[in-house]
Amino acid sequence: MGKDGVAVITHEDENVITVPSIEDFISDYQSLVEICSDGAMRSFCFQRLQMLTSVFKMHITANGSVEEAAKSNILGTDFYRTMKVDNHIHLAAAATAKQFV
Repeated sequence: MGKDGVAVITHEDENVITVPSIEDFISDYQSLVEICSDGAMRSFCFQRLQMLTSVFKMHITANGSVEEAAKSNILGTDFYRTMKVDNHIHLAAAATAKQFV
């Protein structure tokens, strides 16, 4: 444990990770908040996400059947048709010591 209760990761007595000070963290956090609250940035990001969504939908439309065929040809890894086993056991359903005797 390092100073101020911050964990220190060392390798061969050399500090591997340098933790920034609280002042540096607050300064970086405030910069990120300013960037995220900028209207032009939000508009650009929204438009970019819309474009990526439409490109992904077009990819699914064009290549969906090919990917389904490739997925069904993989032997031994049929995750979608595998029966699920419920291993969630409630304590109330467990046997008591008297029931075992």
